[in-house]
Amino acid sequence: MNMTPSYSPIPLPTGIRSRTLEGINGLTVHVLEAGFESKGRPCVLLLHGFPELAFSWRKVMPALAEAGYHVLAPDAYVQIKHQIEKTVASSLIYLNSHARDFKQPELRKYLDLYVRGSGGVTAIERVKLMKLLWDSIGSEFGARHELYEVNYSGSHEEIRRFALLGALHSGQAERWKAFADSCMAEYDLDGWTAPDLVNPDDVSVLSDR
Repeated sequence: MNMTPSYSPIPLPTGIRSRTLEGINGLTVHVLEAGFESKGRPCVLLLHGFPELAFSWRKVMPALAEAGYHVLAPDAYVQIKHQIEKTVASSLIYLNSHARDFKQPELRKYLDLYVRGSGGVTAIERVKLMKLLWDSIGSEFGARHELYEVNYSGSHEEIRRFALLGALHSGQAERWKAFADSCMAEYDLDGWTAPDLVNPDDVSVLSDR
């Protein structure tokens, strides 16, 4: 996959260059780089979060380079989206259309049998997780972010590994898991459970009358 980026219209601070790394597990990875003038420097890897870009690190990178580091900041969102699509595949759309389906005995037995997850994950838990992933990358909000990064290819195996190790070491991984759980706990088969979200039962054409 080759998604060659270009930062040419965007002014970068002195000492930062934009370039691509070819052949990273079949990907072209785009990075911003500083402190590249001298070999043998220790490397600092800067990983942006959603919905940022490597460009977000532009004011930090010169200071780190001046301190003696070789600084790399990759663009990651496109590759994260690609990994979700490649790993989860049709599971993002192989879902029931409404929570009420789980309350229909004729359908529930098939949903529990064919839509359940592995490791004891129930069909309801799996569907909620898949819908959360879809909200992140496929919905009107999630999908439009790719427009901002579609030309800025990002990280793959090594950067993902370092990101995971850093998250485990810092405790952020558990916080992220807890955040995902809290998102999925905001609704059940009867609708929203969060106090700041309103169920549209009074105007929904699907509501029981």
